[in-house]
Amino acid sequence: MEFALLVVPFFSLVFVIMESGYQLFVTSTLDHSLRVESRQLQIGAAQLAGMSADEFKNKICKRLPVMSACDNLSVDVRVVDNWMKVTDRFRSSGLSDRRLAPIGADSEFCLVTDNQIVLVRTFLKLPVISGFWLVSDDASGSRGVTANHFFRVEPFGAPGGNSVKCMS
Repeated sequence: MEFALLVVPFFSLVFVIMESGYQLFVTSTLDHSLRVESRQLQIGAAQLAGMSADEFKNKICKRLPVMSACDNLSVDVRVVDNWMKVTDRFRSSGLSDRRLAPIGADSEFCLVTDNQIVLVRTFLKLPVISGFWLVSDDASGSRGVTANHFFRVEPFGAPGGNSVKCMS
């Protein structure tokens, strides 16, 4: 009889711990993979290789856990004029009120040149499995996980001068 009273709260707690742990694991992995792959942009290796947006996204996806689908990953790489514009970009994307704003149709992928300030944002939609504790962000029953990285591109002697090539 006592077990019947405790089984529902016990398994609820187990599912909450497992799902919270998985979300933290995916968040940490997404952040790490973004930083590793953004380093290729920062030192100019991606620009010299002529990397496309899909190639950059696939490199990030290879480092993510198997259960997180890369179809739900959005990547935005853009040049900002100064460091203050980075915070303006967060405000305009809805991140200032601590809610995760997905990267919309205005996303870009820019192969940047020397000494430019770059903001790289990723957004990954994860399904809510148990629904006991983690409430979904939208009607599709998923939560958003985001990772952001901003940096100044190191001088690498970009061929073609200081022109920025952006793809939408």
